[in-house]
Amino acid sequence: GADVVHEEPHSHGVIRALTKYLDPNGVALIVNPAPASRGGADTFRQLLNDETRWNATTTRITNSIIRVGIEDETEDVPLDFYVIQKHGAATEQPPLEVMR
Repeated sequence: GADVVHEEPHSHGVIRALTKYLDPNGVALIVNPAPASRGGADTFRQLLNDETRWNATTTRITNSIIRVGIEDETEDVPLDFYVIQKHGAATEQPPLEVMR
């Protein structure tokens, strides 16, 4: 998903959806504007920091190829890329180096 958290209530809704629908060994990929740019993004990041429930990593997208096609009015908005798994997942996370 992309830009799924842009208001405070959305952060809890996305966490509920991940809890319910993410396979125990699945991986969720989410691109969202950085917390300084979107309401609820900081809460979302804090909820993912619960290490008893989630294994989540994030990186700032700086790769210009990945940013191609972003609307002109938001091209300067910093984007964070999240790789999310449930705690204890048996699969490895994909490498994040390509996003930088």
